[in-house]
Amino acid sequence: MELTVLVQRLHYTIGHAGPLVFNVAVSPPTVADIDTCEQVFRSVIDQQGPISILVVIRGPAGQRVSPEARARLDQLATSLDSSTLGHATVIEGEGLVGGLMRALIGVIALLKSSNTAPSKVFSNVHAALEWLAALPGQQETFVANCAEVEAELKRRARWVSTGST
Repeated sequence: MELTVLVQRLHYTIGHAGPLVFNVAVSPPTVADIDTCEQVFRSVIDQQGPISILVVIRGPAGQRVSPEARARLDQLATSLDSSTLGHATVIEGEGLVGGLMRALIGVIALLKSSNTAPSKVFSNVHAALEWLAALPGQQETFVANCAEVEAELKRRARWVSTGST
């Protein structure tokens, strides 16, 4: 399954591999970024049917999403719910800070979510893809190509500049 980059900006990259839509980001999204995500996600849904969403957050811990962007994210999740098999968020980061960020995001998602599509927070792409592949209704092509997708995501891990190079 080929990974296709659909949008590449300084602080994020959005693309898909069949029914998997991915967003690799190093800073919190703006409302305009979320609008771009929605356009891409809907385009992939039109082509592939139900999607699985993988968001990989790289960069310094503790960056905050603005209240306007948070509200837009909630709106987007609700509007895509019926077309989403699952949503995996990977928050990279080791140690206490990484663990605390994953726990915080997981609790917020649990408390705020009224969506039926399952969501879960992970520390690495491998675990996130395994979870997404096991979801009911997942396309066989996604399940069969999970290792290939993971390898390609890792190969292209430097898509997004953190500004620290």
